[in-house]
Amino acid sequence: LRSTGEGPVPELDLDKYVDQPYSRFITQDVSRELRNRYYEMGFPDATIKSSLEFEDGSEGTKKVTIRLEVTPGSQAFVSSITYSGSSKTKPSLIRSRLKLDAGDPLNPSLLERSRLNLSRLGIFDKVEYELVAGGETQKSVHFSLDERTTWSVDTIVGWGSYEQLRG
Repeated sequence: LRSTGEGPVPELDLDKYVDQPYSRFITQDVSRELRNRYYEMGFPDATIKSSLEFEDGSEGTKKVTIRLEVTPGSQAFVSSITYSGSSKTKPSLIRSRLKLDAGDPLNPSLLERSRLNLSRLGIFDKVEYELVAGGETQKSVHFSLDERTTWSVDTIVGWGSYEQLRG
């Protein structure tokens, strides 16, 4: 694992992949796990490039070495979280669905999870977020919400000769 640029290199448990038959899914899994670790540390622009090196092994096998080159980008933190478009929804309900708070490392996975949590409430037609620069290492998160229109239910009672009472 080689890192370019500034920033820490997260610890990964890669032993589970050693001496396993190679599959391109292993490369994807390791890259995703590494990217998620960088996200957790507040590096939202981390990029990972992978390459493979092959060498002859015993009994006609080949050994595969996966090389990962990481460019972490700049570390960022959440300076504030705001939202608009929620006139009927209690702010406490919205805050309870957010997975980030001010001061946390900016984690794109948690931002998307928060967006999904708000969407799954079923009270918004649209939930979007945008990042607003608040300095070199600080980003504000703004959620734009479109509340659904409320429903009304009418009950009609009638009498029919065949069905009798119906509603």
